[in-house]
Amino acid sequence: MNNFDSEFNQKVTDRHWPLFGLAVKSKVVELKISTDSVIGILIDLMNAGIHSPEQRPFSTPWNLLDLPERNYEFAKRVWAHRAALRQNDWYLDFTIIYEGQIVGMQSVFAKEFPVSRAFMSSSWLGGPYQRKGIGSVAREAMLFLMFQGLDALEGHSEAYEDNFASIRVCEKLGYHPNGFRSWGRDNKPARSLQFVITKDDFSKRSHDGFEIVGLNEAKELLGLG
Repeated sequence: MNNFDSEFNQKVTDRHWPLFGLAVKSKVVELKISTDSVIGILIDLMNAGIHSPEQRPFSTPWNLLDLPERNYEFAKRVWAHRAALRQNDWYLDFTIIYEGQIVGMQSVFAKEFPVSRAFMSSSWLGGPYQRKGIGSVAREAMLFLMFQGLDALEGHSEAYEDNFASIRVCEKLGYHPNGFRSWGRDNKPARSLQFVITKDDFSKRSHDGFEIVGLNEAKELLGLG
């Protein structure tokens, strides 16, 4: 391999993009910022099935997109979130790792976060890893990052009223009902339930065993340098 080939194959690391070093670790799961090296694994996991064909738990109907469009759109979405990141407007896609395996994605996004200290989140798990409590711990890890690490004041979540798994996670972690709104789904109105959790709510419960890695290096990119 000549010098050009060696230089051409150098990867972008957390030295160049500090968010690649951001992670939340626990005894059960680890959240790590999604890099290009895991996008293909996440796509294959999604294509293997994350809900039954008749269900529509997400605003983006991934299961209705044909291959290879589904693959393209997923990769573009992750790249777009990374490229659009601004200090007051960001969307972080974390890969969920359980027992050494990539099992899904936990995302968190915010606008005007340095001022509002508020955020939204979304997540999904591959079919074989559902109903094992993994999603609850992954959400808790994200909340630990936001409330303990980034000093957020309130977190928001939203789920269609027939997305029982997501609603159960909200209830389990101490979210409160916060109204509803309707979206168009399959050319019909579909009610989406809204939930909120505050820093005080989160602090009332014990959250032992969580550790944040690479936070100081990432703060500047998130408007908190």
